Amino acid sequence: MNRKLLQAGIMLFLISCAPQSQADRMTLGTVQSSIHTGMTGGEIQEALGAPNIISKNNDGNEIWTYDRVSKESTSRGFLFWSSEESTQRTLTVLITFDGGGRVADYSYHSTEF
Repeated sequence: MNRKLLQAGIMLFLISCAPQSQADRMTLGTVQSSIHTGMTGGEIQEALGAPNIISKNNDGNEIWTYDRVSKESTSRGFLFWSSEESTQRTLTVLITFDGGGRVADYSYHSTEF
C-alpha cells in the first residue's frame, strides 16, 4: 500500500514539473508575432498547439479556431481583513486556410475583465 502511494506521489510530482504545452503558453503577443499569411498548418500547430475547433467555410476552406480563457486571482489579508481580486482574460483566434493548406487570413479578439 505504501509503495503505491509513493508511486502515485512521484507521478503527480513529475506531471506538475512537466513543461507547459504550446497551447498553455498561447498569448496575444505570441499570436501577433508568430502568425502570418502563407504559413502551413504544421507551422501554426508548432506555434499555437492544436486548435479547439476545425470547421469549413462556404468555400470549403478550413477554419481553425483557438479559444483560450485564463483567470488570475490575488488574495490579500491582514489580521481579520482579507480581499480577493481576480482577472479573467479571453483570447479567440480564427485562422482561415486556402485550398493549398496555407494561411489565407487570420483574426483575433482579446478581452480582459
